[in-house]
Amino acid sequence: MWDPVESKPPSILIVGARSGEDGVISHILGGMDLNARLLPISSCHSAMQALMQKGPYADWPLPDLILLFCDRTDPDALDLLAQIRQSDANSLTPLIVFTTVQSPSTIQRAYKLGANCVICKPASAYEFEDLCRKTLHFWLNIAEPPVQ
Repeated sequence: MWDPVESKPPSILIVGARSGEDGVISHILGGMDLNARLLPISSCHSAMQALMQKGPYADWPLPDLILLFCDRTDPDALDLLAQIRQSDANSLTPLIVFTTVQSPSTIQRAYKLGANCVICKPASAYEFEDLCRKTLHFWLNIAEPPVQ
């Protein structure tokens, strides 16, 4: 749980969110008084650079939470998950997979590769916002982060 008085604000890496989804997350976090730093990235390749703090991402902090959006149009998302879990610096970082693919084999693969949570995205914007609010509340206010 992040304490805004005792801890640095959390950094949240958002990978592959569709247009507007990172805005929903930003809006939700704005109401949580955590001063969270959002690190939105569209491609898996750029995300790996950011996680290794290379190139234009050399000054980015390592994330405290990773939100990985996985859909049918980005087959690299689960490969990125595997790479993240092989990295010493990010192997324990809580990682949530949001997916439009409700295939049991995709969900099972995400967990086998190290996802902490897999969430099937609802179709409606209202349900998506509500789901994000509950998810972020849990991971930022209830769950204890790993000691880094």
